[in-house]
Amino acid sequence: MYIDRAIEGEVKRSIRLGVNSPFNSIHEMQRYVSSLVFSTPLPPTTLTSPDHMVITYCGISLSVIQWRNALKQLVRETHAEIKDILGDDDYGVNIPDLPKDDWTETRRNYSWMEAGPYVPNPQCLLENLVTQKKLVSKDSDGNVLLKTPELWDLLNKLSRVTKLIIWLCYFTPGGVARVSEFWDHKITNGDRPRTIFRHGSFFWFVTRRTKPESLTGRASFILTQMCPEVCRFLNVYFTLLKPLESDIVHLLKGERCAQITSQFLCVQEGEHIPCTTLLDWIHEFMRDYCMVGAGAREYRHFVVEISRLFIGSAGIVDEDDTDTTTAQRGHSGNTARTRYAIEEGQLPSISSDIMNEYANSSSLWWQFCDLRDGYPPLQPIIARRRIRDTVANAPIGTSFHVSISETY
Repeated sequence: MYIDRAIEGEVKRSIRLGVNSPFNSIHEMQRYVSSLVFSTPLPPTTLTSPDHMVITYCGISLSVIQWRNALKQLVRETHAEIKDILGDDDYGVNIPDLPKDDWTETRRNYSWMEAGPYVPNPQCLLENLVTQKKLVSKDSDGNVLLKTPELWDLLNKLSRVTKLIIWLCYFTPGGVARVSEFWDHKITNGDRPRTIFRHGSFFWFVTRRTKPESLTGRASFILTQMCPEVCRFLNVYFTLLKPLESDIVHLLKGERCAQITSQFLCVQEGEHIPCTTLLDWIHEFMRDYCMVGAGAREYRHFVVEISRLFIGSAGIVDEDDTDTTTAQRGHSGNTARTRYAIEEGQLPSISSDIMNEYANSSSLWWQFCDLRDGYPPLQPIIARRRIRDTVANAPIGTSFHVSISETY
């Protein structure tokens, strides 16, 4: 109690304007260093081809066509790997269109799966594989023995699926997270809250920012929405493959590793993969699928330039942004979201209008990747503008037959 009062008194004396204290000295020095860093212009590093279909950063060129083909190949491989484990059986997975998921629930081990079960028999896949692949045997006394090599082979297959799922979740929703933030994505609540949620038929990956980059832009949650193709994979992965992986890890490595497997996304063989391994995987995908010697840092620059050329300003997502309707009510956008009509089951400051803005941004990225159901691949803004101007200036009654190549 006395220590708390002493700390409180020291804080009151030191952390205030006009006081020469270590805290204020460090704060002033940080402001000075930041002003030097951000006031120094950086040299140009990025070039684009005239049709905007090839982007070059620091001498490394990424073809948009090759990028789209790489993602489609990734989808095909994921489908094949999952089918190799499940066969043609869907095991009765039945997920409603609006599964219940309370985003504000922080109870340990809670996730959207708790509203299930979405499979008639949660152990059905393991039981089927034990029979088909003969994963157990009996000794002369009738005792059941695990066939460890066969279990490890199956676990290696599941690890391959996990790697493909991680690639899809990292590359397809747009708005790429920092690798350290993506690496920490959690399926269920643990010591810290989860970051993977369900809303309707879509999965949302949420980055929980604990270090604000500025005092004015202090958004604590950044959302990305998975595309329908990836959501279909995640339905199978979370309801069938992840429980199977947890059961096998429990048999081979014990309860602690099984808990890690069920809680985190970036897990293989019961261990949370190192962040450096995730960096290596990003480089591997760019090298083997996109034929580009780029890593996570280069990819972030590609994403920024692609967003400028293909998407533009998809919307303003800022807690402090105040639109006309909000201004008429006499308060800020942040006040509207944190004090009025608080929506049930949503994270703090994440109202339905903010989610719609994030969803719109993600869906445009899916379309750029040619993964948006029912839409053609998104063309560069200059190409779309050229088509719009051509149509607007044409005489009434003119018919158009424009190919994609003609839009450039």
